[in-house]
Amino acid sequence: MPMKKTVLITGGSRGLGLAMARAFAAQGCRVAITGRDGARLAEAVQDLPGGIAIEADVADAAHTQAVIGEVEADIGPVEVLINNAGIGGDPAGPRSFMDMSVEAWWRVQETNLRGPMLYCHAVLPGMIERGGGVIINIGSYIAIRPMPTASAYAASKAALARFTDCLALDLEDTDVQAFCISPGLVLTDMTRDLPFIKDLPDSDFFQPEDIAERVCRLASGEFAALTGLFLHVGDDLDDLRAQRDRIREERLYSLRLDGFEGLIP
Repeated sequence: MPMKKTVLITGGSRGLGLAMARAFAAQGCRVAITGRDGARLAEAVQDLPGGIAIEADVADAAHTQAVIGEVEADIGPVEVLINNAGIGGDPAGPRSFMDMSVEAWWRVQETNLRGPMLYCHAVLPGMIERGGGVIINIGSYIAIRPMPTASAYAASKAALARFTDCLALDLEDTDVQAFCISPGLVLTDMTRDLPFIKDLPDSDFFQPEDIAERVCRLASGEFAALTGLFLHVGDDLDDLRAQRDRIREERLYSLRLDGFEGLIP
């Protein structure tokens, strides 16, 4: 059934972001996308009937306020926020920690964590006042699995996962849902040259459309029982919803630390 919601997707001009934008548009949603490449945005928005594209840097607070204002004026209040914009590390390619500049390392945190924080902070008052909304932060499996040359990216995505579950706790008395979803291995421009996956066959990767379908389901509002969880594109959402009591009791699908005797309190 078509959702017909107003959806804002950061980093929506290509790759996974564009696949999600197209999927939401196909559901009858009004879609806004942001990005830093005006030419790419102009091309991408052609696939989004009634949609808009806004050139902006997610790490810039002034840009954030301008984006929200433009979306509300042109297509309506944001009902679904997808924090997708992200960068992997050094612009020149994968680098070990000591080979990255401090500025490049911190820029990853600015984009991957500050950006979602700014957009959440901007849209939440309206969502709460209107009585509902859905926030989906695009995380990564690297948040829970150390990888070489990934210190900046892993730190940002681990922080994003923790931010999401804390945010969900803050929103317990509202009807706003917050999720962090790992898209798994997706063959995009950002992942293609990563040294620890570059030799894997294409068959090991998910397609952007796979993640888009799962994100659309989460955005439907039907999975409030899973709010705050760290999900993976391969998860069966219906099964997780049916086992929510066990998930909550055993603190599953969230960042945790185990010691010799199990979960450290």
